[in-house]
Amino acid sequence: MLKMDISIQGLDGLRRRFGLGGKTLDSELRPAISLAGKAVRDEAKSLAVGRRLPNSVQMRTLDGGLTTIIGSVAATALSIEKGREPGDVPRVGLIAAWMNRSGIVAGEAAAAGAVQSVKTHRVMKRGGRAASRAQLHLAWKIAMAIGVRGTKPLPFIIPAAGHKKDEVGRILNAAVGRALHRIAVGP
Repeated sequence: MLKMDISIQGLDGLRRRFGLGGKTLDSELRPAISLAGKAVRDEAKSLAVGRRLPNSVQMRTLDGGLTTIIGSVAATALSIEKGREPGDVPRVGLIAAWMNRSGIVAGEAAAAGAVQSVKTHRVMKRGGRAASRAQLHLAWKIAMAIGVRGTKPLPFIIPAAGHKKDEVGRILNAAVGRALHRIAVGP
């Protein structure tokens, strides 16, 4: 699992300075941190490649809503974000599943009866044991080729934070400003 978190360093010291106003600060920061996290999550989804990877980007809040974690639950997220070094071979099962979703049929599998859907482009009928073995053999060849060459990184989580840095700063500064105003003037 690949993840990053958004939290405010020095929040405890700021609460001590505010005294009783710390609760006011927390009540303003909770929705702001959630909003900032959603902005980063949405940016990460837009940067993620493919049809399924964007759906794997999720956000979770911790510490009573004062920390947001954004990450991907996809098994391949880290290898997509960082790339694969030569020698790092992916699991053949992941490659075979990708082939079936993408509609990639080995020539021997097609001859053995594997059928690709015209509408969804997925492999619908596996065509028995011979077709299944042919698909796995092609998946193994692809995995070995990736292991030899590696893959280039396609980062989506880390750059999302950089792209939204200014927006996150504005959201959090506005929340602190609202908290200071509420402490000074009252609700």
